[in-house]
Amino acid sequence: MSFLKYADLQARVRSSNFSESVILKNASLSPKGKDIFLSHSHKDNHYVAGVIETLSGFHASVYADLNDATLPEKPSPTTARIIHVNIVSCRRTIILVSPESYDSKWIPWELGLSDGLRGVQYTAILPINQSGQEEIWAHREYIGLYPLISSNEWNTNLRVSNLPSGTDLSFADWLKLP
Repeated sequence: MSFLKYADLQARVRSSNFSESVILKNASLSPKGKDIFLSHSHKDNHYVAGVIETLSGFHASVYADLNDATLPEKPSPTTARIIHVNIVSCRRTIILVSPESYDSKWIPWELGLSDGLRGVQYTAILPINQSGQEEIWAHREYIGLYPLISSNEWNTNLRVSNLPSGTDLSFADWLKLP
C-alpha cells in the first residue's frame, strides 16, 4: 500500500492547466452538488491544490474551504454552521491526514459529522506524507475505523479499502456508491 507523496501532489499542480490559485478558488465555490468535501489541516494548505487535482483526475468535483469567502475570518459558531451545511451539500467526505494534521481542532469534528450524517462507507481517510510509505500515524485511534485511500506506485490508480462490507473498491467505484 502506498500513499500520495508531497512531491507528487506538487508536481500534479505544476502539470495542471490551471494555477494553484485557480484550482483553490474553484474548489471554494459553492459545495452544492459536489462529490467531495475535503477536510484538511491548515498546516497542509500547500498540498490541497495537488489533492484536488489528483481527485479531479478521477472526475470528482471537490469542495475545499481554503478560499471560501462565505467563511468568517476568525473561526466562530458561524464557521461551524457553514461547514456543517457544506458537508451536507457534498456526497462524500475525504479527510486529508498527514503527520501535521493531529493538532487540528476541525478535522475530528468534520470526520464525526460526516460519519453521523452518511456513515462510515461515505467518509474516507487520505493519508499523505514525504515517502509515500505507510506510517503508524495513518491508523491511529478512530482513523482506523474509516476506509483508507491508497495509491499505486505511480499515483495513477487510487483504491478505497477497509469498507464496512469488507471489500475494497477503485476510487471511481467508491464515488459511484449510491
